[in-house]
Amino acid sequence: MKAIAAILLIVALFACKKDSSVGTGEQQQSTQTSKKLYPVTFKLGQFSTDVKPFGLKTSDLKDQIKFLHYSSFINYIHGPDDEQLGEKVTTINQVADSTANFGTIRDSLPEGDYVIIFAGGNTSPFRGFNFQGPGGYYAAAVDQAFPFGDSFGNGMRIHVGDSVINKEIVLKRMVSKITIKITDALPANAAKFVLTVGNMAPVVFPINQHPPGEHGYPFDDQFITFPLKTEDAGKKNYTLTTYVYYGNEYFILTCYNQDGAIIANKTMPVVPDQFIDVNKQYNFSGKLFENSSSFQISIDDQWGESEDIPFGYHSDKSIK
Repeated sequence: MKAIAAILLIVALFACKKDSSVGTGEQQQSTQTSKKLYPVTFKLGQFSTDVKPFGLKTSDLKDQIKFLHYSSFINYIHGPDDEQLGEKVTTINQVADSTANFGTIRDSLPEGDYVIIFAGGNTSPFRGFNFQGPGGYYAAAVDQAFPFGDSFGNGMRIHVGDSVINKEIVLKRMVSKITIKITDALPANAAKFVLTVGNMAPVVFPINQHPPGEHGYPFDDQFITFPLKTEDAGKKNYTLTTYVYYGNEYFILTCYNQDGAIIANKTMPVVPDQFIDVNKQYNFSGKLFENSSSFQISIDDQWGESEDIPFGYHSDKSIK
């Protein structure tokens, strides 16, 4: 089952002054003192359905995300289906372990049109900003420290001031899960693995859960180090896991000894359609320390059952 979280949006008609006791978590707002403000409340409540990411059954918001981010941006186009992004107006960050009423966000905005975004995750806070693409377009984006964990996001375009808005939206998964299982025994001199994630966008747009990478922009490689312990020597089925955004990423796994020399190196096969899709698990498995070996891929489109593909898979071959 896909993971979803309900958000209740309520925008009241009446004006009020900014209440210093209203902010939940860290809040920043641009200067709007000369304008009439309207209270805006967003509630990210308990999960109304059982969420089953990777087989874990949860129902509490704090079980699913530890960090919650909200940003509002001026929208210069008056309509629900398009945007011309202006300055960021408000940012609110919440932490599940320290924010009272985690999941309830109260803000005050002047009358006007806005793009608002939400992001939730379990490893590090988010930063919301106005992203300018190479083609000159602007979009409301977030980033977070890499490597990151399971992450969710969404957004909407709203008009504040002329009517009451009582609307429910969902946070949708923004990432895919990458797992690599090494089926042969780890050599005694193996000290660490380094996973290279090539061409992964460092930012994502919560409003559609896609990064700018879908337009074909090249991005720098990202590297994740997995240190090994002495007791890992000889182990089979050693597993590495990370999360990535949608895109045409590639993956290279390298094993080093304590002196930094390469013991083994393997490029993972290209996935079907050559794009890592959102809300899917890609499970690579195979032998790393035999030159003649090949890996397999298991693809889960709803974190469910797998479909196997060999490590030496080519995208022009059918999936068995």
